[in-house]
Amino acid sequence: MLTNLFSRSVWVAFSTIEWEIAAVDAVLAAVILYVALRSCRFWAPAMAVMMIVDVLGHLARMMDPGIVAKAYYALVALISYPMVLLLVIGTWRHRMRIRLYGIDYSWVWQLPPAYRLGWQVVPRRNGDRS
Repeated sequence: MLTNLFSRSVWVAFSTIEWEIAAVDAVLAAVILYVALRSCRFWAPAMAVMMIVDVLGHLARMMDPGIVAKAYYALVALISYPMVLLLVIGTWRHRMRIRLYGIDYSWVWQLPPAYRLGWQVVPRRNGDRS
């Protein structure tokens, strides 16, 4: 998103392969995929898929430089807006779970064994701090 503020023009900037953006997107996709495979969050796998689509957009541009700049821009730049929305929703849901249950396990290895066998978290009562 901020890349557009520093580029010459959106269409001029995306008329060729944006190597720096492609490198950052590839590293970020790998990191988010790593997080997605180890977390208990809904947003991480969804964001990993979006980042992989973004990286595939860069690869498509590398394989076919004749792709129209607007299509390249739509594939690699506009996909960042749903990612931000997804992160906001995930953050909001995390805060709601903390408020409701008093605990929110972030990682698979933090889940109690009973939870994996069907145990459910019961909302805490007002004033109950245990």
